[in-house]
Amino acid sequence: MKITCLFPVFKNDKINEFFPRFIKTNFFKNHQNLSIIIYIEKSNKLNVDFLKSFSKNKPYISIYLTDKPFTYNDVFFNALKTLDCDTLLLGDTKIQNIDLLFTKCIEKQKQGANIVHVLKKQNKFKSFFSRMFKGIYNFFVKIFTSNIDKCNIPSLGLIDKDVLDILKALPNKCCYLKNTPNFKGFTTKTIFIDDKTSTYKNNFAYFSTPLKVVTFFSCIFFVSLLTLILGNVFLDAKKGIFNIFTILVLILSLVIIAFMIPKHIFDIRNSSLLQEKLVANKLEGKEND
Repeated sequence: MKITCLFPVFKNDKINEFFPRFIKTNFFKNHQNLSIIIYIEKSNKLNVDFLKSFSKNKPYISIYLTDKPFTYNDVFFNALKTLDCDTLLLGDTKIQNIDLLFTKCIEKQKQGANIVHVLKKQNKFKSFFSRMFKGIYNFFVKIFTSNIDKCNIPSLGLIDKDVLDILKALPNKCCYLKNTPNFKGFTTKTIFIDDKTSTYKNNFAYFSTPLKVVTFFSCIFFVSLLTLILGNVFLDAKKGIFNIFTILVLILSLVIIAFMIPKHIFDIRNSSLLQEKLVANKLEGKEND
């Protein structure tokens, strides 16, 4: 079985400790057909220099340098095109003992799983609010997609070859389809990890198109609210028509905002923001400095 581990490396990742430890683990030693794909931004010079030295005489490691920052989804979207493996393991260099999690993922695959999702196990208090948020969020996701989002950790999990082949055929939906538990015809299983485990997190501060719409209609909402107040203070006639029109604008703004906030979260979690714009050059020897 050919296994590929995908590891995007971000600015503050301590990979000089992570990768030497990983290749000494029993998981790595017990899987001879295992390859490692690493994506890293060219400007991340300290980590790039380490990887150049570390990857020498290790043909199972492929390193791709990018010209700009990226998200996990950007890397997955771009790496998917060239993947040739039976099993893809999504890796996160923030988890030092990730070999233990990979072992559990493979165990789930042996039990029949085509996709393995990883979630954080929360206490009852946090779990209550988390379930409430996920319920509201997935209410809108189901409107957008007729499916739901597992709300799994995007940087962890397993995807087998059969699913990868479908994702390659549906590139614009690949980041979302790997996160849905209702992938028809395939089996998904879940692994829980400690809530305190440090993992990759999406940056929701990105100014997406839905967030721009939210900002625009928030301005309209507050202007309309101010207009409603001032209109009722200063207008003497036709207040009824004025009030009806202004209240309709307020309601419409709230409805659009209510739809666009979950859409913003959905797009960040389930889309590649850069897509074809992520230029990744394979590091060959001492080239691509």
